[in-house]
Amino acid sequence: MNRDIHNIFARIILLVIPLSLCADVAKGQPNLRNLSVEVHSELNTPRAIIPREGKTIPLSVRPSRPQKPESVVEAFFQSYKDVYRVTQPKDEFKVFKIKKDKGQYEALGMTHVRVKQKYQGLPIFGAKVIVHLTRDMKVKSVSGASIATPTIAVTPQINSNNAKNIAVRNIDQRIVRKRTGPAYPTKSPELGIFVKTLFTGKKTSPKLAYKVKIHGYVTYLDAITGKILLQYDDVKTARKRETYDANNNDDLPGRLALKEHDPCPNIRARSDAAPTLLYANNRLYMVWAGRGSRHRMFITS
Repeated sequence: MNRDIHNIFARIILLVIPLSLCADVAKGQPNLRNLSVEVHSELNTPRAIIPREGKTIPLSVRPSRPQKPESVVEAFFQSYKDVYRVTQPKDEFKVFKIKKDKGQYEALGMTHVRVKQKYQGLPIFGAKVIVHLTRDMKVKSVSGASIATPTIAVTPQINSNNAKNIAVRNIDQRIVRKRTGPAYPTKSPELGIFVKTLFTGKKTSPKLAYKVKIHGYVTYLDAITGKILLQYDDVKTARKRETYDANNNDDLPGRLALKEHDPCPNIRARSDAAPTLLYANNRLYMVWAGRGSRHRMFITS
């Protein structure tokens, strides 16, 4: 009976804490007992790591230069490589931007280090992590999205020119003819690793892919088969819409009630009005523009 109870208890623990995220103190990995780790359900990697009781995140690897943000971040990923499920953290996580708090937040003295993830020198599209450091260069919290070290070949079967041609063929040709010139710059196709989960939340395996930016569209396509993995219109638009009250009847325009960037008026509404409006708005975009109003993406399975 005691053995049965022990087995049930062990299964409960594994359901609460994924086995891959268990600390291995014997191997020098830090203890996660005093940390709150939010795990991405599909990627099985941390979405956020926050210390309990307002402390900082301990490191099992000492930074070579304790006052340098890059060195502290490198030591963090070395300390938590098993948690992030990576094999070569120094090569896989690369700092690309460091920003210190300014203005109204300057008194906090925080430094925010943005990190991109790579695999064999290739970017993992959409995989970015932010490490938040205190004034004395201690890790306060970490947030973002990353993947376990993939194990895929990195030799493409189609070249970059073919990738660009495939991307253009999958864009409405009326848009292609309209969007020309310096306002719509074309970037050379970029080879990298694409994981659809990072963009849509749907669980998929990593694929070698090209990222193509042309005619205002961003296209990710399989570098082996040429299949479109994801494509969306990335052109930003500015509007100057105005809302009139029509004098509460059919006599347009009436009085000006709201401009584009005015704060929302104090409107009393039923609690279910907002979700209903959001749903209706999203359906309108899907029918009229072929995309959701929330993420502006064309997604293919």
